[in-house]
Amino acid sequence: MTIDGNAGAPRFSVGRVISQSLSVVFGNLFRFLAIILVVGVPLFLLIVVGVMAVGLSLRETGAGFTIQNPDIAGTLFMLAFVFLFLLAYFLIQSALTYGALQHLRGQPRPIGACLTAGFKALPRVFLASLLLFVAVVVVGFVVMFILQALLSGLGLLGILVGFVVIAALLYVVTLLWVFIPAIVIERVGAIDCFGRSMTLTKGHRWGIFGILVLLGVVNAVVTTLTRLLAEELAPVAGSVLDVAWSLFFLALTPVLAAVGYFYLRVEKEGVAIDDVVRVFD
Repeated sequence: MTIDGNAGAPRFSVGRVISQSLSVVFGNLFRFLAIILVVGVPLFLLIVVGVMAVGLSLRETGAGFTIQNPDIAGTLFMLAFVFLFLLAYFLIQSALTYGALQHLRGQPRPIGACLTAGFKALPRVFLASLLLFVAVVVVGFVVMFILQALLSGLGLLGILVGFVVIAALLYVVTLLWVFIPAIVIERVGAIDCFGRSMTLTKGHRWGIFGILVLLGVVNAVVTTLTRLLAEELAPVAGSVLDVAWSLFFLALTPVLAAVGYFYLRVEKEGVAIDDVVRVFD
């Protein structure tokens, strides 16, 4: 489906962004799934080989598996795994962002082109995400310290602190919702992308907040149901549904931001979809 961003084009709205995002995901279901698997399967195999090579011992817990008593080599392996996992995650995010906007343009790109665009954006996306993580952690600690100092005599301190920290985190995510599309499409830097996102999201932050909350609630409900099904009623079917939903959710998240980014630019700058992605031509 091609969307014209000229006069008379639809503006940003929660319902429009969600419906168009679902259309993009279902219209590229196998292509996006292939991108996720092309990136994820080699990482999984590398982890398996690494666990065997380092000789790590896995212990099953209620939340999954944990590494039991890792030595120095095991600890280094875990750090390397986290680094590679983040690279893979942000590569998928960047590749699907590009693929979603090309779909809106009416010119869906092959898997290789999406991955190439993702690789080009990956260093800036990774650096920006790292800076964002550090900033969120620092601000979170400062907020917790201030609240503990002010409310140390109250019994509900822990609940109140947790609520404020979560609200602050959601606010930051709302402000910076489209920083990855800004990097992938406009090729802005790892710092300038934050200002660009705040400019685009201004005026629609409550709507974006609603999308994020709805996405979180749906994810929590579906994940709970599929895992309950896997544990209590139909282990195989429940496990398959749990994996299927995780893959769908992984694809939907960047597509929502990409579609939202497009509609925000249409409304604020009057651009057409060809103008948005022309940098790749």
